[in-house]
Amino acid sequence: MLKIRTSACRVGIVGMYNSGKTVFLTSLINHLKNHNPNAFRLGDDGIGVSKFRTGEADPGWKLFDYELTRFLFKEKRWPAKTREPMQFVCSFQRTDWKLHDVKLKFFDLPGDRLADAVMLTSSYAEWSDHILKRLRTDSDHEINFAEFLQRVELGGEAVAADWLRDYKIGLANSILKYRPYVSPSTFHLDVRDVKFRPASRESPEAIADQRCVGLDSDSEFTPLPADVRAKHPVLSGQFEAHYRRYREKIVMPLFTTLSRCDSLIVLVDVLTILASGHGMYVDHEQMLDDLLRVLDPGQSLLGRMMRRGAGLLLPHSFRPAKISRVAFVAPKLDLVAEQSDKGKMSGLVEEMAWDWVRDRDGLDLIFTNCSAVVSTEPFDSDGQQFLKGVLLRGPDGKIVPPGEPQKFEVSSVPDEWPETWEPGRYYFPEVYPEIPKFVKRPPKQVNLDQILEFVVSGRRVGG
Repeated sequence: MLKIRTSACRVGIVGMYNSGKTVFLTSLINHLKNHNPNAFRLGDDGIGVSKFRTGEADPGWKLFDYELTRFLFKEKRWPAKTREPMQFVCSFQRTDWKLHDVKLKFFDLPGDRLADAVMLTSSYAEWSDHILKRLRTDSDHEINFAEFLQRVELGGEAVAADWLRDYKIGLANSILKYRPYVSPSTFHLDVRDVKFRPASRESPEAIADQRCVGLDSDSEFTPLPADVRAKHPVLSGQFEAHYRRYREKIVMPLFTTLSRCDSLIVLVDVLTILASGHGMYVDHEQMLDDLLRVLDPGQSLLGRMMRRGAGLLLPHSFRPAKISRVAFVAPKLDLVAEQSDKGKMSGLVEEMAWDWVRDRDGLDLIFTNCSAVVSTEPFDSDGQQFLKGVLLRGPDGKIVPPGEPQKFEVSSVPDEWPETWEPGRYYFPEVYPEIPKFVKRPPKQVNLDQILEFVVSGRRVGG
């Protein structure tokens, strides 16, 4: 049948490191490419997908390597940390949309980049004040950034190396203590070195020596307080120039593109936050707040009417873009044992985000949970609920080869975020992916189809 128009949708997928963005996108592609209406429901029952095609990535974006990631799943390996912005482009037809086909563009950002979001709308002075306010109003940072904050209080001398060294040690302490708000984010991603080494088993000094805060070792910068910026204009000007280069090359291309998406999927890894302690929650909340402020999702009634009219009249490449739908998603649903805890996960996501989104106009929202790859099964023993799966790590925390499924216990999910809690209070172990080796058979999933239907059409389906 002749299709007279294309329903195009640009979807941003964001979330902190280890939140499962790559897993989410790989499973989603697998289900669209090899669609089974019984396993992946779009709209009403029996709707099918046909003529699935992939496209080229936009300039400046690396093509998401679906085939490689799906292969890793087949070999029971989770994908590596995302270090570059990725894009996946596809088109297909739905049996319920008679007069038009669908074109989707998915944008996947490295989770660490979210710490840089505030730079999109901030000058160097504004960014400095923002970062220093965070450091001064967080009790953990009195320890993490002790030497840097002392330098801030004393005013410091105009020696760039001293400011850089103290700030980098503070960032290294943050990484080691489960505080992911690290800006500039290149310090966490280490873009200079293709042989990226995780920081978890190194000293703060060693991490500081190996990494940079800027585009490279010749373009580093740190925040400076207002009195130092005024007293030492040469140092301030040097750092400001480096900041502007970083902002133009790293921040603006990513977040400008993200702001022009139609929909946003925000993965909030509730289980990792619970397992990592209150500090992890504080940083997640701050990065979520920064991100939503700079992207400014939602629009007026007039804006929505004009956008719908343009959707009917203009080719998809000329239609105005504005984020009008946001799905806040708690992933890794298969790592929760009790049925009553599953709903609590989306409730915790809503509690984290609600203060910001409740007053937004023209914004469609869902708060939900999902499992992009179901890798466990429930196991009942004497009335107590356990999970069974192939554990990724042994008792010492080290990765072990895949073995036989084991029964294990997990923590209960709280009804609301605790006032404070230490790392290790909650336990949700990692497991190996459980996925068919036959690539045309997608993995079991929960709610992935509902999320896609919402971000593409605005419809809420399923239960």
